[in-house]
Amino acid sequence: MPQNHLIANKSCFAVVLVYDSDGSRRACRALLDCRSQANLVAKKFVEALDLETRPLNVSISGVNDTVTSSNHIRIKLQSQLNSNTAAIECIVADQIIDKIPAVSSARDKFNFPRNIRLADLRFHIVGYLLIGAELF
Repeated sequence: MPQNHLIANKSCFAVVLVYDSDGSRRACRALLDCRSQANLVAKKFVEALDLETRPLNVSISGVNDTVTSSNHIRIKLQSQLNSNTAAIECIVADQIIDKIPAVSSARDKFNFPRNIRLADLRFHIVGYLLIGAELF
């Protein structure tokens, strides 16, 4: 998805902490989309969290193609900046959006000026979560 399309849709990225099956927190890049009626999480990330999913029969439009059956999961999120938490229901999808960035790369390949403070220190890692209007 082109960057200007994300801006036009008033979407942005954030890094949130997601709890895994052991109660440990893992950093996750999330797309915040105020127009999405659902929260979505990548199947690959759910497997890495070792969380159990439940079957769900749902039709999704506007996300890669139409999905007629999937699983869903309840995940717990925490802000990186404070102790605020939220639990959200997510539909598990093979892929949420075109990968942004398209591929993960080594951070040391980028030469940033020393006075630049990055909002997303993991900008070079592909994201796995879409948070919709419910929490946005």
